[in-house]
Amino acid sequence: MHAFRGGRLMPKVTIDKHAHDCPAGKNLLEVALSAGIDLPYFCWHPEMGSVGACRQCAVRVFKDENDTQGRIVMACMTPADDGTHCSVADAEATEMRRQVVEWLMSNHPHDCPVCEEGGECHLQDMTIMTGQVYRRHRFAKRTHRNQDLGPFIEHEMNRCIACYRCTRYYRDYAGGTDLNVYNAHHHVYFGRAEDGPLESEFAGNLVEVCPTGVFTDKALSARYNRKWDLQSAPAVCAHCAVGCNTSPGERHGQIKRVHNRFNDAINRYFLCDRGRYGFDYTNRDDRPRVARVRDAEAHSVVAPDQALIDARGALAQGTAIGFGSPGASIEANAALQALVGADNFYSGASLPDDAVVAAMLGALRATTARAPELAEIEQADAVLILGDDPTQLAPRVALAVRQAARNTALAMADEQQLPHWNDLGVRNIAQGATSPVFIASPDATGLDDLATDTARLPPHAIAALAGSLDADHPEWAHALRQAERPLVIASGTAGIVDAAAALADALAADTDAALVLCPPEANSLGLAMLDAQPTDAGLQRLEHGDVATAVVLCNDLSQRAPQARALAALNKAGRVIAITHQADATSDAADILLPAASHFERTGSFVNHAGRAQRSVQVFHPNRPGTDDAIRPAWRWLADLAGRNDWPDLDALIAHIEARHPALDGLGAAALKADWRDDNLRLARAPHRQSGRTAKDADITVHEPELPEDTDAPFKFSMEGHYGQQPGSALPFVWHPNWSSNHAVLKFQDEIGGPLRGGSGGIRLLDGDTPAGPAGAGHTPPGAGSDAPELVLIAQPHCFGSELTSAASAPIAERAPSPYLALNLSEATALGVTGGDTVTVTTDAGEATLRVALRPRLADGCAAVGLNIGDTAGWPLPMAATITKVAS
Repeated sequence: MHAFRGGRLMPKVTIDKHAHDCPAGKNLLEVALSAGIDLPYFCWHPEMGSVGACRQCAVRVFKDENDTQGRIVMACMTPADDGTHCSVADAEATEMRRQVVEWLMSNHPHDCPVCEEGGECHLQDMTIMTGQVYRRHRFAKRTHRNQDLGPFIEHEMNRCIACYRCTRYYRDYAGGTDLNVYNAHHHVYFGRAEDGPLESEFAGNLVEVCPTGVFTDKALSARYNRKWDLQSAPAVCAHCAVGCNTSPGERHGQIKRVHNRFNDAINRYFLCDRGRYGFDYTNRDDRPRVARVRDAEAHSVVAPDQALIDARGALAQGTAIGFGSPGASIEANAALQALVGADNFYSGASLPDDAVVAAMLGALRATTARAPELAEIEQADAVLILGDDPTQLAPRVALAVRQAARNTALAMADEQQLPHWNDLGVRNIAQGATSPVFIASPDATGLDDLATDTARLPPHAIAALAGSLDADHPEWAHALRQAERPLVIASGTAGIVDAAAALADALAADTDAALVLCPPEANSLGLAMLDAQPTDAGLQRLEHGDVATAVVLCNDLSQRAPQARALAALNKAGRVIAITHQADATSDAADILLPAASHFERTGSFVNHAGRAQRSVQVFHPNRPGTDDAIRPAWRWLADLAGRNDWPDLDALIAHIEARHPALDGLGAAALKADWRDDNLRLARAPHRQSGRTAKDADITVHEPELPEDTDAPFKFSMEGHYGQQPGSALPFVWHPNWSSNHAVLKFQDEIGGPLRGGSGGIRLLDGDTPAGPAGAGHTPPGAGSDAPELVLIAQPHCFGSELTSAASAPIAERAPSPYLALNLSEATALGVTGGDTVTVTTDAGEATLRVALRPRLADGCAAVGLNIGDTAGWPLPMAATITKVAS
């Protein structure tokens, strides 16, 4: 009998005389792995398909159940057709797999004890799986020169087994151009033409893509720990609004690394480098770790309880206002709002962002188009990008667009009845054909190489173009209307957002159209759902001098508004209370400083660009034994300041939020509650092989400290707990017998590449009946802009440097650009400047001295500065600017 799936017969494949259901379009390797059969492989990857390069997944296939001879084939290159019979356990196939590993290992160094990949190496797993345990090679091994690939990646070419995964991922999947394979005869080398940082924003995925230790994590190497000693938790990246799922690893009170955590709807197998390497800010020596109170112009260290007494006294002096943060959790922002009152709560977002995010929330509530997440973006068959470069603003969205551009190639493969997993075959059929991708942006983007057409326009003109696409670019409009699943992506200004939403709605009348809006920060939408007031209104109240106390939550207002204005406004408050995990201008200006837990040290919820609420779980307790527990989650500081005894844990605070904010109803269902148990067991944060637990704090005490209690999540700060098939949303790390590498995730999926068992977590808050809201207020309407200034200064986002917390991480800072003023050749000529000249930029927000950088493709009428970089940080861009050359 055949099983049914979606009303159709499910194909059956027989492996070693056992029948298995097989979704159509799979190969034998995928079927075997989905069935729980351990079949070794190297070159195949679930996201990149098959090329048959390593010859490791040999099986014997038979013509039918009566055939006893069969033939040896590669499972990854063999379709799993209905009625297929094969054997994984066949003696000849088993011996071939063992021999292949022996060949691959002939030149591989046996440096597992010092290799960063040791203990989670796919090559180790496959070598053991094949039964190859003895080395017969007795000759000198070939050696290679390693390269300096920048601050993220360590290179050790001697470990290479030539599986071609790295170049297939980097070039074919991620669109990078500066990593390649070079060979002459039997000498094969994977690297760059010359030393230098890998240029792609997705290079860090090589660490997980490579099945050996050729590409390893340089940040981990700097403070090395084995995988089995790391304490982890299911986390959400806080460095952009996509909400990628991550698995951070901690040891000795430091985050050592961040790995990808599979979520079938969002990031699946890959992260951007900002999400992977932006964690180091939490390890900084200069971050606040003790409570401080200003006395006679100097900060003095005080006990946490004394700081609370002083802060309560300040709040009792009169009117208090609070500035939240779009980078902080919903719970922390809601706790601040409850403390000061809704009328006194301000977003703390950058000045232009308030209007942009209001427009985005209004558009997502009102649009008839879908709000897709990354996996759905990849299904689009025509894409229009309006505004900023998504590779810099929301890199993982850009990577999804790259996959969407392949849909024409996949359709051509379907016509030839070629399965999608046959990656090389699909690319040969396509011959470079891509789905339509149109880009209207102020400058060149990282997706221009696959764009069908581009337009370089200032922001006001992009909004106008989106509102009159038929007239300005009829070929673009035609392609979008002919598509089945057109996609509009927008960012930048409120005018662009409104025009993009109107265009997506028009397309949705006849197609399955989708609208992706890229909010500026990780929790911009969640903060907007709390109905926060604009930051500018809060600054105006401070400037009027009638505010007794200002409370600033995990934020530096000097980066949100022009620095001189922000600091002058804070100085007019009677007292300033800063609750923060970073040392910055605002914490320096604070009268009372309360050290807050960083993103990795507390549990909290975030709402991503598509309206999905997700919970990021605390990885480790920030206070070491013997300390006074000064570092606390921001919401706990705020609960103590308000005297809220009704919030004993995070779940109680979430219930408070749901009751008072209809837009956030359902937030509690985003993750497991703290009282969740399986067999009366909490979940373990550390692998069962964790070593040295009793000695980690030996520099403080030789006695084993009592483990801290977690009242906010169903996890223990321990290796003890439940290890079974917990819900996928609660997986802190992946490990399974025989599978120590990150490929162990396949053991937790219903089928290869499919959802995690039990679901990946999160809940969509903007689907279905959501409260109506304004479509954005206080911004230029779509299509307007005829009165735009002759030269407009705009902000360009940078993957490395523009997001404030990741910019404080040393590896990211090394890749961040220096402050600049970008001009195209015609504007530079008109101003009488050239590249490298020094100019003074004067605006209503202030003045800055910058070096000129020539950008040939920057739109006419524009000058650009790096977003949040240098003295222009906090300027409310776009705005008119005057530029004068500084005499040399």
